[in-house]
Formats: sequence, C-alpha cells, structure tokens
Amino acid sequence: MRSFAVFCLLSTTLLADVAVLKDGTRVSGRIVEKAQSYEVTTSDAGLRTFLKEEVEKIIKDPKELLGDVVRTMAAAKDDYSRAVAMAEGPDRNALLKESITKIDAARAAISSTRELFPEDKYADLDQKLMQIMQLKRLLRDRLHSEFASGSGTRVGPVRPAGVSLEDAFSTLLDPVKR
Repeated sequence: MRSFAVFCLLSTTLLADVAVLKDGTRVSGRIVEKAQSYEVTTSDAGLRTFLKEEVEKIIKDPKELLGDVVRTMAAAKDDYSRAVAMAEGPDRNALLKESITKIDAARAAISSTRELFPEDKYADLDQKLMQIMQLKRLLRDRLHSEFASGSGTRVGPVRPAGVSLEDAFSTLLDPVKR
C-alpha cells in the first residue's frame, strides 16, 4: 500500500503541463490552480507562482501546440511526389524549395513542443520528427541532384563582365565610389 502511494505521488509530479504567459513565455511543469494564481513546479526553477491575469492559457496536451503539422507533412509528401514526376527545371526547383520551407516549419513546431513535453508518453513526437528529417533529406537530395547535374541555375556569385578584382575592391574601400 505504501509503495502504491509513493508511485501515485511520483506520477503526479512527472506530469507536465505548459503555462503560456501573456508575454509569450512558456513555462513547463506540474501546474496547480489556486484561487487567484497558478503554481508551477518546474524541474529547474522549482516552484513558481503566476497570477491568473498573467497567464494566457494552460496547455495540457501537445496536440494543442502542433496545429496543422500532420496536414503540412502530408502536403510536403504530395509535393515531393509531384516533383519527382515533373521534368527538371525551375518549376520543379520552386516546388521542392516550397516543400522544404513547409517541412522546416513543421520541424520547428514539433521540436519546440517536444522540449515542453519531454515525458516518455510523448515519444510519438520523436517519430514524427524523424519522419520530417527523412522527408527533408529526400527533398534536399532531389534539389541537390539538379544542381550537381548542371541542369539547375548557377550557384555562387556572378561577377559583372569587365570588372577586375582590383576595381571591385577599390569600389568597396572608397565610400565615394560606393
């Protein structure tokens, strides 16, 4: 009976919620609601108390922070499939770059959510993050292969014709010429 009580006590202290303050700060820990405040027990700072008017909302589930991440991942996968079917060219490049942007936003959302909800019961976030990184690698590899084959646009600085290196440096150093 005593071990059951200790287990219950430990399990309640391991549950983490997130208090989102009105200034945008997020505090993760065990949250207890009081009459006029919230008490947040964090692993690093201990007990912190916030007035209710300082708190914008309490998040109890990471799904509340993820938004449309699953839909974004599906859209990026569809974009990848469409890009593979397209002929190489600027339209395909644009689609791949757009997909990478979508994936980066999804990765940022999942990473920040995982930091706020580090418990083992949210390990599915790690799986989603791994899937995102795999998809990003596929997108980047497809984009890279276009540049490597020479069919993409030229990478690197383009020097104007007829300007020597000395003229370029003298222009940089002389404020009147700039």
